[in-house]
Amino acid sequence: MIAAYAGYLAGEYNVAADIYNHASCSTISSAVQNVCTDTRLGYTEGLSMTVAQATSLLNTVVSSIKSAVTLNGCGMVSGMSTVTFPPNGTGTLG
Repeated sequence: MIAAYAGYLAGEYNVAADIYNHASCSTISSAVQNVCTDTRLGYTEGLSMTVAQATSLLNTVVSSIKSAVTLNGCGMVSGMSTVTFPPNGTGTLG
């Protein structure tokens, strides 16, 4: 379940990033559909992971999201780029 949540988190973040960047409706729609895909992919990969491995995956996703957000001098979001799940680049781009 931890790995599934990692996929869900990456997918939901990508929806927010696309909305923030004023992406087209079709791009946002695709990102919404990818939330389910990324969650399912995380769940499937998580079946063969230990708790420590799944937690590491979740931590990597959180780190990727932190790196994908740019803050201005006042600490407000000034940019968001999408992240890849799984982080090793073999999964879907949300």
